[in-house]
Amino acid sequence: MNNLFVLMGLPGAGKSTFANSLLNIKNDIKYISSDELRKEFVEYKDNHREIFRIMHQRTLEYLHYGKNVIYDSTNLERKYRMELYQKIKTDDLSTRVIIVFIHNGLEKAIEQSKQRKNRLDVNEQLIKNMYETIQIPIVGIDCDVIMIPTILKEKDTFEIQKCDFYGLKEKDKFCEYINEVDSKLLQMNLEEDKSK
Repeated sequence: MNNLFVLMGLPGAGKSTFANSLLNIKNDIKYISSDELRKEFVEYKDNHREIFRIMHQRTLEYLHYGKNVIYDSTNLERKYRMELYQKIKTDDLSTRVIIVFIHNGLEKAIEQSKQRKNRLDVNEQLIKNMYETIQIPIVGIDCDVIMIPTILKEKDTFEIQKCDFYGLKEKDKFCEYINEVDSKLLQMNLEEDKSK
């Protein structure tokens, strides 16, 4: 069974950081990002419908080839997640759809977003507006598993808590794998901090 990791969270929440940690551990994962597609298809930069049509198409192609996929966008509204989930289930793919809900709170997202030099299009008001649209995932409606990783930073140290899983048996090997990802992510963040 392959996995589709649907990243969910506000701009600046840490979705790309999480994706990079996953890619560093398992290099056979395909990464699809709405931000990257906007750079690739400049003519559709402001055409969200077309960008997500391409994103869905690529995702389904990779899944048909049995690949694991990271689907990176904010994915805050349930109807869009349901659309993707239903396409995957209709195609009868042997794929587990995992929503990775990365949420450190509104203020943290605003603070982290201000530090991103490459995203001048994302401002505080936009993040506040997006925050109000967040709809919590539901197992069986828009995913098979909900994963909530918690990585907290307090001044110069990190506190990591294991991921919470919903819709998955505790002893599933997947849980062990994700806890390994969490450890690597923690290590990566600590190394980044030392270099500053």
